[in-house]
Amino acid sequence: MEDARRYGLDLGADDLDPQAGAGVWPKNVDAVTAFLAVQSQWRVVSMPDGSLRATGLDYGGVKAGLKMSGIKMKPGLWAELRVIERAARAEMNGGQQ
Repeated sequence: MEDARRYGLDLGADDLDPQAGAGVWPKNVDAVTAFLAVQSQWRVVSMPDGSLRATGLDYGGVKAGLKMSGIKMKPGLWAELRVIERAARAEMNGGQQ
């Protein structure tokens, strides 16, 4: 807990419970749920070597997917979804943005 505080994380007992949220911290559940609802809506480009590179989520597809999933988007949730998008894009592109 002391290490977490040193890095600005305020963890409670639920955050350390491995059964709570199946590995997702409670404060992140809404953002992860939104991302999972639209995780297939990526824009990709073909590179000269024939590989594919993710450029980001297709926001039109994301909007439709969230609406059809009954998820109401608010600015804070949108910002959290964009953080997940950036991390997922980097991972999909081999660590490169």
